[in-house]
Amino acid sequence: MQFESTYTVRGVKLRMFRGGHGEPTLFLHGAAGLSHWTPFFETMSHGFDFIAIEHPGYGKSDSPEWISSIDELATFYLDVIEGLGVERVHLIGSSLGGWLASEIAVRNSALLRSLTLLGPAGLRRDDIPVPDMLSWTPQEVTRKAYFDQEIVERILSMDMTDEQKQMLAKNRASTARLGGPTGFFNPALEEQLRQLTTPSLVLWGDTDLICPTPYADVWSSALPRVRKVILPRCGHLPHFEQPEETARHIKAFLGEL
Repeated sequence: MQFESTYTVRGVKLRMFRGGHGEPTLFLHGAAGLSHWTPFFETMSHGFDFIAIEHPGYGKSDSPEWISSIDELATFYLDVIEGLGVERVHLIGSSLGGWLASEIAVRNSALLRSLTLLGPAGLRRDDIPVPDMLSWTPQEVTRKAYFDQEIVERILSMDMTDEQKQMLAKNRASTARLGGPTGFFNPALEEQLRQLTTPSLVLWGDTDLICPTPYADVWSSALPRVRKVILPRCGHLPHFEQPEETARHIKAFLGEL
């Protein structure tokens, strides 16, 4: 069973989903936001106290003006995690949320049991070009996010409510504000990751067109204690496209810690 609630940190109201029992596990979403309790969340909640929080500036969460960069958001999330009242968390981040998770980890790894990154942004190499996602239409982003175009057609065939359109615009604006000025990467992060001793899992789809799959090797080289998994026939969002397989790999990794 999952529950939706409001979680207030430093006066900021955040939408939160929480379900299951076990070791606390916090999920950080990417640029698309956090719309609902997904099959991936449900699978992970079988064995874990699974928590998914909607970032400030996204969806139904507040939009404080003083959080305008990944640096500020990562610092804010240190208080979010401490406020959960748990000893340490397994931290999972997807895309922009993966970059955020890594920035949290290098700031205070004592809060974490483990770090799982699903196609994260945050690192950059000249020989591995990264597309300008902000120049794409929402429809183009959806098409490029998945390997399975049948999923894309189902998503694009759905009529959006006015509220959903407003949330989409809000999410895109927040993503541009948080990551746009720096090109969605931190030039200091790679060296900071080399000092991280937290057990880490890097999981990528083999046809990721948003955070290109070769970056899996870049992240794996930077993290000292890392396992790398590449999912075949999968795009940028493995937890949506292959939720059961993604959860299986994460549970196996966490189970061995």
